[in-house]
Amino acid sequence: MTTIKHGHSRRGHHTRIYEVWRSMIQRCTNPKHKHYNSYGGRGITVCKEWESFEAFLDWALKNGYSDTLEIDRKENDGNYEPGNCRFITHLENCHNQNRRADNGIYNRRGGFEIALTHNGKYHYGGFVKTLFAARIIRNELINKFQSNEKTNNH
Repeated sequence: MTTIKHGHSRRGHHTRIYEVWRSMIQRCTNPKHKHYNSYGGRGITVCKEWESFEAFLDWALKNGYSDTLEIDRKENDGNYEPGNCRFITHLENCHNQNRRADNGIYNRRGGFEIALTHNGKYHYGGFVKTLFAARIIRNELINKFQSNEKTNNH
């Protein structure tokens, strides 16, 4: 077997683009991966071409990759392949998820995650078991934002 040296994986240290590729492969092919059921378990695959990191890297660099962006599938039920993928911000990715239960609250397996953006900053509110509890936490975060703004304006 020939080893190709691309410089993106050295002694346990990987570049971000390599991690994006590696995570994509793992989500779709490794039944032990924590998100496999949402990807490979639903039939989402990685195209044959992108099984090669070098091919994925070439496509990514020609299609707007930046260390500040995340890979996104345009069609949620579609595969990871050139015609169905793009790079978007984390906030855009949060808005695109089909699992949103309520504004700033995301339905995850086993509960609800609270995540808000305020004044350009991401705020993680935690993970709870019920939508009711998630709404309380979300509303507390919003109230905190509003009281901070009132304090800063006086």
